[in-house]
Amino acid sequence: MVLKDTAESTAVKQLRTLVNFVQLTMTEPTESHLLDLALHYALDGLLLIIARNPALWETIWRAVRVVIEVGKEQYRCDRYLEIRGEGDTLEGKF
Repeated sequence: MVLKDTAESTAVKQLRTLVNFVQLTMTEPTESHLLDLALHYALDGLLLIIARNPALWETIWRAVRVVIEVGKEQYRCDRYLEIRGEGDTLEGKF
């Protein structure tokens, strides 16, 4: 299935990118830290959203913490970890 490139799909992609960067860099997901990540790693698609649509940016940066916390809770409850990469998936109970 191919998804159309819509504002919503772009926002979801940027959210996933930020969540990944937060996890990899162990950064506290505050607005200022997320802005720093976007600038440091030249996340141009995200920088465009920040410049053109502040309301959407607010939704994205606030959602990063929620996604991280839900993932932590899932792991605490199930001891289940799912890691997805380009073409690869690692799943299992740990």
